Formats: sequence, structure tokens, C-alpha cells
Amino acid sequence: MAENVLSRRQEPWMAVSCAPDVCKTPMGSSTPPVPYNVVSSLAPALGASEDVHANDGRVQRHAMTVMPTTEGDEPGTATGVVSGTVGQQSWSQTHSPSVLVNSQPVVRHDDVAQMNGDKAAQDKADKKARYECRKAQIEAGKNSDDPATREAAARFERNVVAAEKAALSGHSYDPSKPAPTGWRDITDDPEALARHGLTPGDLHGSRPGATRLYEPDPDVFGGDMRPTVAFRGTEGLNGPDWINNGGQAFNIESPYYRDAVRVGNTLGSSVDYTGHSLGGGLASAAATAGGSRAWTFNAAGLNPGTVTGYGGTERPADIAAYRVQDEALTGVQEQGWKGTLAAFGVGGLWGALTKVALSAVLPDAVGTKHDLPASSLDPYNRHLMPDVINGIEKQKQADQRKIAEKTGKRC
Repeated sequence: MAENVLSRRQEPWMAVSCAPDVCKTPMGSSTPPVPYNVVSSLAPALGASEDVHANDGRVQRHAMTVMPTTEGDEPGTATGVVSGTVGQQSWSQTHSPSVLVNSQPVVRHDDVAQMNGDKAAQDKADKKARYECRKAQIEAGKNSDDPATREAAARFERNVVAAEKAALSGHSYDPSKPAPTGWRDITDDPEALARHGLTPGDLHGSRPGATRLYEPDPDVFGGDMRPTVAFRGTEGLNGPDWINNGGQAFNIESPYYRDAVRVGNTLGSSVDYTGHSLGGGLASAAATAGGSRAWTFNAAGLNPGTVTGYGGTERPADIAAYRVQDEALTGVQEQGWKGTLAAFGVGGLWGALTKVALSAVLPDAVGTKHDLPASSLDPYNRHLMPDVINGIEKQKQADQRKIAEKTGKRC
């Protein structure tokens, strides 16, 4: 069934206009307007699923997959319309109500598409409207007479910001992709960096490209968001990443953490900091050196001697440490029966004893802990960014429902 129902990045799948554009051909003549077909091919689409296929084609995901061009299919009967003169993007407008791929609804045969538009501009307008509605919803929840609704509004407000920081943390892994809507990656823009007293080399350090600086779009967020430094986390089995991760934990020289403290010393509290895994540890170090705010996700622990050891001063920092339930790194760093039981299941008694020994010496992630529900079954996948983002979205949706039920304010 999937090969017949699921839209995918594959020939001959395409979006076709059912109400053809009308063009007067030739212009200014008495010839009646001539309709012609408009199509967008899915074969070159961007943002299709990387790992879910239907009949060998990568599945189209609503809100993520974009057909890059829209073209006139054929000249009209007056032969005045040249194929290929339309040119802008196409993307889905409707989708499956219940089937998800990579946490996004799938697009089906006969779903409706928006054709020949600017998706980035549309995404920006949609996000602005969504953000403003959520602010009003939060305010309604805060003013509720119901304590549970006020509590939901407080968590929702916190998670609206956390979702933005998580998106930036995720983007730091692949900065070749467009930055999250509402943000601009200025890492390689000398003029923009100069506003912060930086040059591109100031962010490169010992891991070029892994430390990114983003500016918020005031047209979307007003003045609510601040520039944010995102530190990339551990990449697969990359040896230097693991050496720096483990070295800092045991107070051994770590160039990555030395760089993070330097960034914190330079930018101070003028920016926020964020990161996932190793990047969370780096963000914690930078925020502590800068006396600023940080949002970390399944973060590596921070050795108490790291900041001062690399020439920084420990300053009061507001760090929100998000962790997915029973994810791998937190389970190793912190003592607890669930992590020990999981280690026993993998390595028997020696595995459990090793885990206990590691937890006794590894530093915990710093900051105020915020637990997130898991989506994946195994601790490794729970550690990754998709589970983090899913957990934040689950809480946001639950809180929005609570606020809407009690206040009538819906988004």
C-alpha cells in the first residue's frame, strides 16, 4: 500500500495544478487568455526523509519537504507561454492526520499543495502568527484561577524558548541547511559578527565550524529572543570529540572546553548559550564563564575545575538542563537504579559495577534539571536530538490542551 499512497522523492511523483494558471498570449493582443498546466517535480525535492522509504523513494514529510521549482508544463494553444517560466517553490498544505515519519506527518497521493510560492517567507509569517498566539495563550494561562493551568502556562512558556534553543543545537550539526525559521546563522558573516566584537576566527578555535552564532529575527519574535551561541555535540565516533569529552570530565587538557571558556569570557552575558551532549557541556562552561543563560540537552557534565582552569571566573549562570528519561549519557553520569540495571542487562555484573564506578567519578550535567518524556525504546536513541525535540513538543502540546480547556484560548 505504501508505494501507492505515500508521496515520495521519486519520479514520476509531482504536484500538478488542478486550476491551471492563465496567461494572455501574446501580451496585449486580442487573443483570449490561455490556460496551461503547472507542475512541480518531487524528484529533486529537499527535506524528504533520510531513512524512511516507500518503493525505494524517500518519503515526503509535511512542512519539511520542498519542491524547489514550479514549471509550466506545456505552452498553451496560442503557443505564447514558454515552459519553465514560473519558477518558485511548492510544498504540501494537507497531510495524513495520523501517520508520522521522523515526527512529521506524511503526505499522501491527492493531498493539496501550495505551488509557485516563497516557502521561507510563508514559514516566517506562519511562525510569527504562531508565536504571537502562543504568547497570548501563555498570558491567559497565567491569569487562570486554576493552579494546574498556571503551572501548565509556566512550563509552556519555558518550553517555547527551549524549543528554539533545541532547534539551534540541532542545526549546529549540519549548518549547510537553512537556519531554523526566525533565526539567522551569522557565523561566517564578518559584518554581522563585528556587531558582537567578533571575527570569524574567534568562533573557529580547535573545531572550525562547530561553534555557531545565531541572531533572532525581530519581525518574528519582537525583542523576546537573544543572540545565541550553539556548540555542536559529539559526532559519531569522532576521536577528538570523545577525547575532549572524557578529558574534561577527568580534569585533563581539553582544547574544546578551553575554547568554550574563551567564548564565554569574550561574549559574557550579551548572548545565550546552547548545546546537546558534548555541546551541552561546552555551553555550560561558556555560560558559567560569561555569567549568562544556557539551555542544554542531554548534556555532558562539567568538571568543577574546568572554568577556572582555563582562565575563566565562575559567575552565576542560569542553566536549564533538559534530559530525556533514561537516556544514555545521563544514565552513565548519574547514580540510579535504572541506569545500573540497564548496564547489568548489557554487561552483567561487571557492566553494572563499571557503570557505578563511572557514575561515582563523572561530573553531572549542571543547572536546573528538566525531564522530558522519551520516544525511542533504547537509551542511545533517547540521547539524540530527535528524542529531545519530540519530548519538548509532547509537553508543549499537553500544556496547550490544558490552557485551552480552562481558558478557551486556542492556537
